[in-house]
Parts: sequence; C-alpha cells; structure tokens
Amino acid sequence: MSNKKKKLFLIDAFALIYKAHFAFIRNPRMNSKGNNTSAIFGFVNSLIEILEKEKPTHIAVAFDSYEVTERQVIYTEYKANRDKQPEDITASIPIIKSIIEAFKIPILEVPGYEADDIVATITKKVPAEDFDIFMYTPDKDFAQLVTDNVFLYKPARKKKPSEIWDVEKVKKEFGIKRVNQVVEIQGLTGDAVDNIPGIPGIGPVAAKKLIAEFDNIENLLKNTDKLKGKQKEYVENNGDKAILSKQLASLLTDAPVDFDENNCKIKEWDKDTLETLFAELEFKNLGKRILGKEPQKKESIKITEDLFAVQYTEEKEKLKTEKDFDKKYINIENDDELEELIKKIIESKKFSFNIEFSNSLIKYTRIRNISFSLKANEAYYYKFSRDEDLVKKSLNKLKPIFENHEIEKISFDLKFTIRVFQKYGIDIKGKLYDNTIAHYIIDSGAKHEYEILSEQYLNYKPIISANLDSSELQNYYCEKADIYLQLFEKLKNEISESNNTELFFNIESPLIKVLAKMENEGVLIDKKALNEYSVLIEKELKELEKGIHKIAGIGFNINSPQQVGEILFTVMKLDPKAKKTKKSKQYSTSEDVLQNLAKKHKIAELLLNYRQLKKLKSTYVDALPEIIDKDTKRIHTTFDQSVTTTGRLSSKNPNLQNIPIRSERGRHIRKAFIPKDENHVLFSADYSQIELRVVAHTSKDKELLNAFQNNIDVHTATAANVFEVEQKDVTPEMRRKAKEVNFGILYGISAWGLAQRLDIPRKEGSEIINQYFEKYPGVKKYIELCIEKAREKEYAETIFYRRRYLKDINSRSAAQRSFDERNAINAPIQGSAADIIKLAMVNIDKVFQDENLKSKMILQVHDELIFDVYKPELEKVKEIVKDKMENVVKLDVPLIIDSGEGGNWLEAH
Repeated sequence: MSNKKKKLFLIDAFALIYKAHFAFIRNPRMNSKGNNTSAIFGFVNSLIEILEKEKPTHIAVAFDSYEVTERQVIYTEYKANRDKQPEDITASIPIIKSIIEAFKIPILEVPGYEADDIVATITKKVPAEDFDIFMYTPDKDFAQLVTDNVFLYKPARKKKPSEIWDVEKVKKEFGIKRVNQVVEIQGLTGDAVDNIPGIPGIGPVAAKKLIAEFDNIENLLKNTDKLKGKQKEYVENNGDKAILSKQLASLLTDAPVDFDENNCKIKEWDKDTLETLFAELEFKNLGKRILGKEPQKKESIKITEDLFAVQYTEEKEKLKTEKDFDKKYINIENDDELEELIKKIIESKKFSFNIEFSNSLIKYTRIRNISFSLKANEAYYYKFSRDEDLVKKSLNKLKPIFENHEIEKISFDLKFTIRVFQKYGIDIKGKLYDNTIAHYIIDSGAKHEYEILSEQYLNYKPIISANLDSSELQNYYCEKADIYLQLFEKLKNEISESNNTELFFNIESPLIKVLAKMENEGVLIDKKALNEYSVLIEKELKELEKGIHKIAGIGFNINSPQQVGEILFTVMKLDPKAKKTKKSKQYSTSEDVLQNLAKKHKIAELLLNYRQLKKLKSTYVDALPEIIDKDTKRIHTTFDQSVTTTGRLSSKNPNLQNIPIRSERGRHIRKAFIPKDENHVLFSADYSQIELRVVAHTSKDKELLNAFQNNIDVHTATAANVFEVEQKDVTPEMRRKAKEVNFGILYGISAWGLAQRLDIPRKEGSEIINQYFEKYPGVKKYIELCIEKAREKEYAETIFYRRRYLKDINSRSAAQRSFDERNAINAPIQGSAADIIKLAMVNIDKVFQDENLKSKMILQVHDELIFDVYKPELEKVKEIVKDKMENVVKLDVPLIIDSGEGGNWLEAH
C-alpha cells in the first residue's frame, strides 16, 4: 500500500446489509412505528466507519441484481438453497440506497450481474499505478481478486477486529502458491452457502494438498491415476462438478460497468436529505455523530411520508399453515385402494401429483412415492416398494391414467417425470400443466419454487420436510400435490388475464414433452474426432508458439503474463507509454491490452490467437469427451424452459447453446456430433435472419419489408441505403458495416458501440446510425414506440404476448434506465423469435408422432434445429420441417430456413 496513491473503497452492499440485519436478530432495532431499522443502522455505521477511519479518496457501493445471472443460467441450482430474502431487508434496501445517494456515493448495479462481478470488473479497470483498492466485504470469494494493489478488507466481527488481506495473507489462508489458485480450491471444496457442489468427499485440507501437487483442477483430472482409494473415486466420478464449480466460483471481470473516477471521488454530503432521512428513521445519536445535531425533518426535502410504506402500507395477512385447515390426507395401503383411487381420477378428468425420486440423475434414479390430489385440501399417498419388479407392477396400474389423453395432469418439473416414466415404458399423454412454466410465463424474472408461490398466491406456508417422522412425511408429500392443484387454478387465471393462454397451452406446455424426448435421445459424439482435433490444436499451438518466439527473437513462456509483458514492453518496446505497476513490477497483458496492440503489431495478434485456441481446447475439445454417457455413448444436455428472461431455451451439462460457431476453429467442434449409426444422417434447419424479419413485421418499415418480400439480401440493401450507392456497387466492407448496424439496432446500439465494433471513429459511427434511421424511419418509430409502451406498462411483449417486466424502465438511474430501454427494444424481437421456434418444434414433433417416424429431433441451438434422420425418411423429414418452420406463423414477410444434411453437424449446417 502506498501513501501517495489514491484510495478506492468498493463496498459489497448485500454482504454488509445481511451482516447488519442478523447482528441485531435477537434484539432488532425498531422505530416508534414498529419498523425494523437494523439493516439500515448497521450499514450506515459501517459506511461512516470507512469514511472516518480509512479516509478513502474514492468510494462506490455495488449491489446484486435481482435478475437471472450467468451463473444461474449455467447451473440452475446456484444459490437455490438460500432462504427467501427477509421482508425487513427488502423494505430497507430502497432506504439504504437513498442514504448512499445522499452521501453522494455512486451505486453500481447491473441487471444480470452479482456485486462480486461488478467489483471484480472495476478492480481490473482502475489504473493500478494510481490506486490502492480495498474491497470491503466479509465474503472470502473476493480473495481471488487480491493483487499488489487490490486488498480484501474484512469488517470487524464480534470480538475479531477488521483485517486487510494482501497477497501473502490470501496465500496463507488458502494454503496456495498463487492467488489465482483460490478458485482451484473452491472448485474442489464447493460452497454450501452458494450451493456450489465441488467434489463430494474433498474438504479444505485435501483440496490444499491436491492443488499443491497438481497446481490446478484440469491437471488433477489428467493425473487421477496418481490418486488412490476413495479420493481417486471421488475425483474421477465428479470431475465435471469440479470444473463447473470452478467456473461458478470464478468472478467475472467483463461486467458492463465502467470506472468513473470523478463520479467515485469523495464529495460533500447532502446533509439536509441525510438529516430528514435520519429523523424519519429516528437515528438521533447517529445523526448527532454525523451531523453534529439531533436530526429534524426538513420540509423542503421531499421524502416519502412513511419510508417503509412498501412493507407496511397495510398489515399483511398472517400466513396460514396446515393447522388452519381440516385436511384429508389418505395413505393408500393396498392394491384395492389404489384401484379405487384410479377410478376416482378417471372420473375427475384432472389431477395433480408429486413424485419423490431417489436422486436427480435420470439413469440412476428410483421412484420412492407418489401423491395425488383431486380437490383442495384432499390428497392420497402411495409408497412404492424397494423391489424394482413391484415398482414396475404398480406403475403398470397407474399407466392408464398417465396415458389417458382426456385427463389433465398438473405438477412441478414435469419434464423430469416424463423422462423417468419413459424408462418404464409409460408415455404421459394429454394436457400437461407445469406450475414452474406457468409462473415463468407470468414473470420470467422471478423465482418459481412452489414454497414461494404457495405463500404468494395461497397465503399458505407449506410444511418443512426437515426432521419429520414417517407419518408426517406422508402429509408433507400429500401437501405438495394439494398445493400444486390449488396453485394452478390461481396461475391459470393470471395467465388468462395477461393474454397468455395460447402461449402457455399451445406452446410452452406441449414443449415440455418434446424437450423430454430430445434429452432422453441425446446426440452421439465422435470421441475419436475430438481427440484428433485436440492433437491438431496442440500442433497449431506449438506453431503459434514458434511464430511468437520468432517475432520476439527469444524463447519465453507464453502462458506466463509476466514473461509476455517483459517481452512486449521491455524487449520489443511495443508501447513506450506502458508502465509496470509499482507493487508487482509487471506489465498488464490483458485481452484489452493485446487487442489494442494487435492493430499495429503481429505478435499481439498471434498471442490473442494462442490464448483463444488454448481456451477452445480446454473448454470444449478436451471437456466434451468427459461428459459422454458411458452407456449410451451420447451427450444428454438438459434444456431449461424457465431460466432466460426473453423466452429462449437454455441448456446445461453441457451448455450446447454456447458452442462457438463464429470462428472456423469453433465450428470444427460440430464435426464430432454425428448420427446414431450408418442408417442415419444429421439434418439441420436454421431460420434465416429471423430476428430481422420480426423487426420488419413489427415495425412495418417499407424498406425492410421490401427487402424480405423480394428476397433481397438485407445487409446489401441496408448498405446501399446507408452509403447511398447502387446495390451492385456495395463492397464487402460496406456490407460488413451494414450487417453490424442491422444486428446492433436490435440491441439499442450506440454510436460509440458501433464505432468499437467496426473500429471506426465515433463520429463515423454516429453518422452511420443517423443515416440508417433516415432511410429506415419505420424502425426508428418502432424503437421509440417500444420504449414509450414499456415506460407506460413497465413490461415489453412479443407477438405471442410473452411479457418481460422492466422494473428499471422509469428509474432515476440513467444506467439502469438505459439498460431496460435496450431490453424494451430487444425483448419483443428476441422473445418472438424464441416463441416461433418453440411452436415450430411442437408442430414438427406432432407430425413425427402422427406419422410414426423413426427420425428424431435431437437439438435446438438458438434459431437452429438438428435432427437425427433415418435415411429412408430424409425427403419426408425435409418436407415436414420446411413446412412447419416456414408456416408456423403468418408474418408480413416470409420465414425462410437454410438447411442441409451430412455425416456430422458441421456438414449439415
């Protein structure tokens, strides 16, 4: 730490808010109105302590986003075990933000990103030679960011004083050689608080020893032959969990947030607003300490009359429990009683059910019990035998109700049940209603757990399963089915009120079964092709290494940022302005630095290629063979309908939506995806420019409509309009720029953003966008209308009326407001494209089923569908797919697909 440097404090807001709230949990601070002010009081105390004791020159506060984060998309169980945020904290957050603003401290909050990632990004953007950075948080996860100028400042706790962790302290605490090994330890041990799995059986002590010996997880997984006993078994069986856990634990450093030095500079407080807020909160002593007098309300300051109005406007009705109802839960004890229940279900024409499985892995799971409900406050419980033959016998008795087209079925996570039942030869038919999907349609950005929905819609607190005896567990399982039934009636009404009936009943519900079949089918992987490609990449890496060494005129370790920096800036002197940090004595060789150098220097371009290729090899080429199912020899991804806020499907384990396709090297990975045998061929059908076609349809812009209706290349047409030349005179460079504009417009791209993409001056970027809107006035009007409607309704809609709520569209924060303005433009476009391909999938599957085809739909990747086609059926499949994809919905422009077939996905696409 240097006394000459500026001092930046980055505060992890929620970590301190929760810490403060629970510090007073036994004796909460309450004001005269009965409001719990513990979290606010504790947070302000911590803030004042920082300002007075540490005297920072700069400060900012980072907040978590309530939207789905990248980690939750990668792993839906991430933080899923956390309790619902206490209402007292929820009510306190807006007040805390008002206090922070009164202190003239910037709030850093980016939808879809956690505070950790915001802080991580800022630490990389702040000039190391100018600032010492202190991350104020009790969270050890931040330790991975510690460098010679970045420190972890752990607040005082109970009798333990505050601590400042530097590089040496981090290495000592984690027992590691380098700070970047923090995530290696976390990848092995996991994190129970965040529900990161790690490797079962590997604790901190074992993790330290393994990383000390093998350096990193990837190297450990390559050398499991050196392990022994149970540890060898744990590591070999859970390598994918370790890689996933490391990824989840790694903080992102590319969040869309910038460091504004002037904005973060310590400023004079708004003492009048602080005084009014403290008077409302009844912080007399704290007010005296900070303001030098007892706080009084300032009539000139407009503060909500009751700060806690959101929580306390009206007293909440107390949550009901099982004790408030006369519930009738019946245990089915024999076959006769089961037969009687089946008759009742057939007569009822509708039932909800809950099934308890032994684990979450389809191939190993066993059905433990099932509960049914036919009307509110009544349910039936049936326990399956441990004998698998008897399980099959019982399931055969239930088969008629699950395969009955006329009986409606209601549950949660229906897709998993469908997949398990398929193993037992049961094909669930009829209308399927999944409460998770129902609520996802109502609010895609919210949580969909049944306990939360029960409290929200039924004002009922469900039984907690912990420490229940066998008889109580029966009630717990029956209650689930009971709640499922009651919930759906509420959700169905809300779906109808929001005009989402068609979306739910005709698209999302039928899609559940389609996805279940796709997941069970899986896709065959040519492990040999990937291994061969790995060898080729390794060879290319060595060639790149030679080329880099040749240009440098000296050999060095390309994987060492320190050595790379020395070569680029000391030996080759590529940037005379480059400076080493005072503490580390190292140059930065980040991707941004190399990209800037690459514009002038070949070696920087080769270094970027080397890093990208190495990442491709480790992330995909070497990783995919490790998750091939040993029995089926296929990869079985899991599709999720309820993760993204736009309506797009996501996939996990592995995430096939993220297989790189822009680079030739990335596309080559598709070569390893092959048909099931020599009698089959892969067929790919990809919507052509579907999002731009949706824009043409919704904006009614004459130029866009004309291009698509007359089958004119839209990028060429745009280039001709923007650059004012004949279409025949459009150059490839003009078309490239026009393409960036066309797709950038969908995301509300700015002149600066376009300039960055095209590597042109900002002024030119501004001129291109202005010219675009002049030539495409319908698009400009559409964008303005999208934002206007969103401000009025606080949500955006697709052509199928799917809503995306935009809570910050009217925010006072320009950054938050502009983010939701971009979503207001993009959500109807991307969401409509998602709805269209989902409906096409449902329609294609129905024809395949009606015609009893052997061919299978196996993958969906954004706007593309992939089929494993029985060769004699190829022409029929082509005809069906083309018809159902291109005629799925009538737009003002034609929907067109590009298609192909081949012996692998690369050939087909």
